[in-house]
Amino acid sequence: MVRKRKPRRPGYWHHPPRSQPFSGFFPPFMAHHPLAFGEKKHHFEEFLEDLQTKEEVLEFLDLRQKLLQKNRKAIERVMKRLDSHEATLTKTITEVQKMEEYDPEKLRILLKKAYRQRMNEWLDEEL
Repeated sequence: MVRKRKPRRPGYWHHPPRSQPFSGFFPPFMAHHPLAFGEKKHHFEEFLEDLQTKEEVLEFLDLRQKLLQKNRKAIERVMKRLDSHEATLTKTITEVQKMEEYDPEKLRILLKKAYRQRMNEWLDEEL
């Protein structure tokens, strides 16, 4: 006796139901996609709608500005650190290339040493 196959689950994404226009159809795993159910607002906009008074809005914007400032400072710190790191490495490479016997193994060891030194300095700064 041949077993009857289960009918396909409705709403499966290979095959949109005929009643639905294709433009609005999204596979189930993309239901969270912002375009799936019209454009969603940015969460900041939603948040601003919840605030009632002018003072609240100003306070919120001020807070956001402070956060952005803080992030910018952190990013600048990291960028400076990377720049100095790069400078150390290039210095090491030039030192090695000045040597008469240009040995890739030696270069590797020196680079490792410079890198470790940089990392230690960085950890000391952070802690």
